[in-house]
Amino acid sequence: MKVNIFSFFRYPEAIIPFFKGGDSKRWSGFYIYGSGGVAFGSDWTISGSAAASPDDFTNWRRHSCTTTPGGYRTNAIDWMRRAWRPKLWIRLKTDAVISNMRLWTGLWSTTALNSEDPSGAHLAAFRYHLAYSDKLYFCTKDGTTLNQINTNILVTENTVYDLEIDIPGDGYIYWKVSTPGGASASGSTNLNLPGLSQMLGGGFMAWATTGTVYYKSVYAHCEHN
Repeated sequence: MKVNIFSFFRYPEAIIPFFKGGDSKRWSGFYIYGSGGVAFGSDWTISGSAAASPDDFTNWRRHSCTTTPGGYRTNAIDWMRRAWRPKLWIRLKTDAVISNMRLWTGLWSTTALNSEDPSGAHLAAFRYHLAYSDKLYFCTKDGTTLNQINTNILVTENTVYDLEIDIPGDGYIYWKVSTPGGASASGSTNLNLPGLSQMLGGGFMAWATTGTVYYKSVYAHCEHN
């Protein structure tokens, strides 16, 4: 689903199912349109520099990353809890060079994510780092032990990825990744889940292992009970 945030003012009936998600749901997140955008439900911050980067798919925001992270994330670890049964959607696009990028996107209890296994973290998030694998991984961690699941989705240059994380309250976390018109994969895990009442922030953050790396984003949207 392509979303132009400004279309909601023209078509108000569209805002109800997208933002509210039904009579019992609450929503929050951020929604980007090129160099502009809007955030709801938490205090969001941009890390690193960013600029509009339109293509024939949508009007992305292009993030610049060095050893200082680039991305869009909650400013504090106060966005979600697993107990709130959240469901998160994220849309990203890789840039022309990805070999020097480490990317995390999802929910986490720390912004100190510049490693394969962030120390002491609680998380439910997707990870990519070519030095580890050319595939996208879904990871959970309970503050101690990292559970890594190979989605078998190859991360390639200039590719759109739609990501979902669903925590419905049944003791599992469900994940899905797809590329519009291309490959998709999904699965679930009940191992090493973040603490039920652990506060979590989220969004997406990336680092360059050397030099500078770029990637693009358009939204992260979350519903919860």
